[in-house]
Amino acid sequence: MKNVDTHLVIVGSGPEEQNLKALAQSLNLSHQVTFKGYIENSLVPQVLNELDIFVALSRLDSESFGVAAVEANACELPVVVSDVSGFKEVVVHEKTGLVVERDNPEAAAKAICGLIEDEGLRLTMGRAGREHVLRNYSWDVSVDRMVEAYSELLNEE
Repeated sequence: MKNVDTHLVIVGSGPEEQNLKALAQSLNLSHQVTFKGYIENSLVPQVLNELDIFVALSRLDSESFGVAAVEANACELPVVVSDVSGFKEVVVHEKTGLVVERDNPEAAAKAICGLIEDEGLRLTMGRAGREHVLRNYSWDVSVDRMVEAYSELLNEE
């Protein structure tokens, strides 16, 4: 990868936070990493709009729905996510983002570096992500789907 000035922003807190801070320090990268910690839900769009790429590399199938990826796509961010069930459900691989094999840091690094190096791809995926969210996850679409599901259930009785 060509020499690019990058900055990593880690949002949230958890059991690995201190280990990650120590790792950034030991690698002499503290100046390139910001730990935001927990943020209120109301601030999520503001934080997302400060980013160029959204990355979520969950290792477990604990993501029942990839809401974080949907929120990032809604903000026109391309996403790099692991192939856990919730993310695979909402990210269109190579259109709205990149889905990589979980526990495969090489694949994740390749995907992230590819997006860093290709601004056109980032912008194209970001726009496609927003369109995908509006088409599939807007309030109107969600309410219509819920009404349709309830109607089908009522008609089965």
